[in-house]
Amino acid sequence: MLWEARQFFMEIAIKLYIAIKYYCSNTCYTIEVAKWIGVMIMENNIQEIAEWMLHEVKEVGTLHQETAVTYIVKNYGEQYLYMNENGNQSIDKAVKKLFKKMHGGRAAWDRDGFFWAWT
Repeated sequence: MLWEARQFFMEIAIKLYIAIKYYCSNTCYTIEVAKWIGVMIMENNIQEIAEWMLHEVKEVGTLHQETAVTYIVKNYGEQYLYMNENGNQSIDKAVKKLFKKMHGGRAAWDRDGFFWAWT
């Protein structure tokens, strides 16, 4: 249900952008609306990724970082990853923060194995 509401909202936002771009000669408004839509899409994607991670760790019992990275790149691109201080690809901090909030301490990170496990 939540996903459908977000999808509906995104469709409205894109239609609004198109209308403003078509009817408004002020480029400034068009740029601001485009930035706003970009932020909304990023926030929506962060939410979807965190929800997927939670679902995976609950259903499978574990979620390996490599599996999550592969899924994120395939479905959302590399903008939700970064290179950590050890030179490894890591999941965006905003995604991990939301994931942590969603699991409420029920998923534990195994540093040696690079995976989360449902507890």
